[in-house]
Amino acid sequence: MTQRITSFEAWERVRPARVVYTVGNFDGVHLGHQRLLGVLHSMALECAAVPVVVTFTGHPQTVIENKSDLFLLTDADQRADLLAESAVPLVFEPAFTGAIASMEPHQFLESLAGQGAVGFVVGDDFRFGAARKGGVEDVAGFLEQSGNGCLAIVPGLVMDGERVSSTRIRALLASGDVEPAARYLGRDYTLRGCRQPGDRIGSAIGFPTVNLHGFKTMLPANGVYLGRMHHAGREYQAMVYAGSRPTIGGREQRVECHVLDARPDVAPLDEVAVSFTCRLRGEMAFSDRDALARQLNMDRAAALARLALMR
Repeated sequence: MTQRITSFEAWERVRPARVVYTVGNFDGVHLGHQRLLGVLHSMALECAAVPVVVTFTGHPQTVIENKSDLFLLTDADQRADLLAESAVPLVFEPAFTGAIASMEPHQFLESLAGQGAVGFVVGDDFRFGAARKGGVEDVAGFLEQSGNGCLAIVPGLVMDGERVSSTRIRALLASGDVEPAARYLGRDYTLRGCRQPGDRIGSAIGFPTVNLHGFKTMLPANGVYLGRMHHAGREYQAMVYAGSRPTIGGREQRVECHVLDARPDVAPLDEVAVSFTCRLRGEMAFSDRDALARQLNMDRAAALARLALMR
């Protein structure tokens, strides 16, 4: 089980005597991150040390650039779950504040590691500290000054001629390209939230939906997708709509799931997750609900055909 520590004060109390660190946002915990975590585990084993991931609650851009969290691929709980799947025993995740943003590189490393660092594992593009002026050379200097520790610099992972990065995955999702995004993530992109009762328009035209509410991460481009709904330990094939429902003059972004292979019993406020497998079409506005129903029947046929090819 992964232990999560959320303050420097608590970290000083529980910090192991021998630690190998990696530091980053780890948004999405994509294949590039997973490669780095593999090196972290190997170095920790060689050094008889505890592997520790240092990250932040609240992405730095939410503080420095005043961005909403809704551009993120994972919230803090999702990220912790994914790190746990990668067998990370300790995650130090203080809130990212103006005080942390203004720390000089050496000050941050000293507050983090004290004299207990036996190693650092970082990406080749690693930047940190005030104005992002710290880098690999600062970590190397810190380890040299303390007289112990090893430094591993992990090159970026390249797939399909592109460097795997959270930024690249966000761009793919913004275009509705959930399949290449999944290749970079190592899994389908997933939103988590809870069921919110809807206005039953879908039920009235033969397409009842489970509506996801309270999601805290990025929506893919508006449209209809083949995906899966996860609830109470079960997985359902589903058509997933992301959009603002222009046919009925909607404005707020919605996520609605029409399950294809069952009638799930999902109570209001039940926890639900929705993953996106492929995009069937973009957002469309229709002249009336009959036209919407005709298109949804075509979407369902396309979804079932795609599922047949995947089996």
